Amino acid sequence: MASEDAARYAVCALADDRTLNRHVTIVPPDNLLTQRDLIDLWEVKSGVRLRRRAVPSQTLDARIQSLAQDPSKRPQLAMAQLVRAAWIDGLGDGRRMSDTIELTQLYPNIRYTRAAEYLGRYVPV
Repeated sequence: MASEDAARYAVCALADDRTLNRHVTIVPPDNLLTQRDLIDLWEVKSGVRLRRRAVPSQTLDARIQSLAQDPSKRPQLAMAQLVRAAWIDGLGDGRRMSDTIELTQLYPNIRYTRAAEYLGRYVPV
């Protein structure tokens, strides 16, 4: 999601009574990609093949468990839990809350930047 797109949706939501005291998300359907989709898209855009290393969810769970035992590892624990929630459980976009309003559906007239277009900003020249 481009920051300028998020700002447009936020301005609309702030002035809209339908969003009052509600959770809002911005999850453009064309930008709802898996990590693998995003990597594939970047490889096509950049022309560079990225090195991949799959980490099974069981391995990540074991890492979370070991990090939880050491209070000095809290930053690493938080990151591992975030990865687990976003990439494995799919909870990173807030759509599971019952009182959530999705802003691209509420404001279909706002044009947002597609992921492929956004990545184009960073393609090496």
